Amino acid sequence: MASEEVFLSTEQIEPALRDQYWRDVTQPIADTTAVARRGGARLAGTLVSRMFGEMLLLRASFNAQEYRRDRRMIEQSSLDQYIVQFVQAGSLVGNFAGIDAQAHAGDIVVVDLGQSLSSRVDEGASFAVVVPRAELERATGGRNLHGEVLSANKGITHLLADYLVGMHRVAAHVSAPQAIVVQDALVMLLAAGLLGAPHAGGERISTQSDALRRRVVQYITHHLTDHDLGPESLIAHFRISRAHLYRVFEANGGVARFIRDHRLDLAYRALVDPRSSGQSIKEIALRHGFSSKDRFMHAVRQRFGVTVREIRMGDSKRKTIAHDLSCLHGHFARYAVPRKLSA
Repeated sequence: MASEEVFLSTEQIEPALRDQYWRDVTQPIADTTAVARRGGARLAGTLVSRMFGEMLLLRASFNAQEYRRDRRMIEQSSLDQYIVQFVQAGSLVGNFAGIDAQAHAGDIVVVDLGQSLSSRVDEGASFAVVVPRAELERATGGRNLHGEVLSANKGITHLLADYLVGMHRVAAHVSAPQAIVVQDALVMLLAAGLLGAPHAGGERISTQSDALRRRVVQYITHHLTDHDLGPESLIAHFRISRAHLYRVFEANGGVARFIRDHRLDLAYRALVDPRSSGQSIKEIALRHGFSSKDRFMHAVRQRFGVTVREIRMGDSKRKTIAHDLSCLHGHFARYAVPRKLSA
């Protein structure tokens, strides 16, 4: 099922059940409510989902709705990728972890599923792709992308919009190896557009803090498995105050959390990699910067909601969404309805 397109629509659901149906469909991403209007408000929408290599393609239409993604939902869903969304029709206004931003028809907006969000959309439609975090952050030098908007009046935005729409159109005819190349090209195009775009709201963080964050992220990436990597070593290396370091990573819950989560992401890949099957849990823990097996196992359970052994045995069906988008696609598939011929 993961490679097949699935179709979801409130139109084919009993009217009395539509609100709950759409809330259940969107639950892994956000708590969804209808925008209050005279005569009552009902949720309505359609969604098409398809796996595309390591990415997930989403095409949607919807009425006026509000979305909320808080820290509790972030922890429960474990989603931590980026959504790159082309606003085909309608508009979006939101607060992205403390920064106000808005996107209109023709714009492209980036949403970091690892950060909080409160937004409202008008009736409209969108093309979107969910992309892995590591590749996009590497291409943009660790820049905080949450709420970044590429304006419709920029040439690179038109190019990216055409590319996104084209991906959806040809997805059924692209092989897995080709999809990886397409993903790399998308990331590079997006990075090119973002590097020339102002921060959302024009005041996300200072230019100096932005540059510092890039340097710190690069340093963390290169020293992720070092056992002495932490706030103290970063403060000493970059000669900055603890308060300044925390402010730069405040949207991530602090630099210690940023390091821990990235270590866990790397360790997760080792746990599911058959080439690491001969390594003990303790060896994997120590190799990825954790001081003990017990600390590692507790951190895994806290972040992913399953045990290390369940991950190795392939039983972590509910909480592996962050590392296998086919699980999110599978969630949508459970709510699929037959597509009408006129759709």
